[in-house]
Amino acid sequence: MKTLKLTMHRELDVYKCPLCENLVEIIDPHGIELVCCGRSMVKEVVKKAKIGMYPHAIIIAKTYNGVHVSVGRPLHPMDKDHRIIWIELISHDKIVRQVLRPGDFPAATFNVPAERVSVRAYCNEHGLWRCLASDFRIVSTAGSKTCWSRQWFGSNIDRDVALRQEC
Repeated sequence: MKTLKLTMHRELDVYKCPLCENLVEIIDPHGIELVCCGRSMVKEVVKKAKIGMYPHAIIIAKTYNGVHVSVGRPLHPMDKDHRIIWIELISHDKIVRQVLRPGDFPAATFNVPAERVSVRAYCNEHGLWRCLASDFRIVSTAGSKTCWSRQWFGSNIDRDVALRQEC
């Protein structure tokens, strides 16, 4: 009889199978070892975009109806072999996810009113990326709307970015 190995999981941790690359997100942690294809699943390390890692920069813009998120500056590739698989928005009481397919635009609009959000994006080649943002503002320009956001590149460097879109 095989005994179960206890493992410390945290809510929202993401694990990946080293063989088939299945992904599992922890919803209700119980500490049991996660196994797929007969092997232990590996916890994905959350990364923050740093200078030189612009393909995984997460840009968050508050719109009039919620939050718009795009990945990459320039935009992340969306090929079959290299793409963003999903974008997830986490606010204090909601978690919403947009699943993306090859050829899709690496962006999502979430109609969730939120002042403080965390956004995660999963790249099938480079893993899990995260961005925290809380200071948004919306401004109008002549005849069109511009959503302003703050683009984060780690803990010590940030830039203001204007995203032209229908808000």
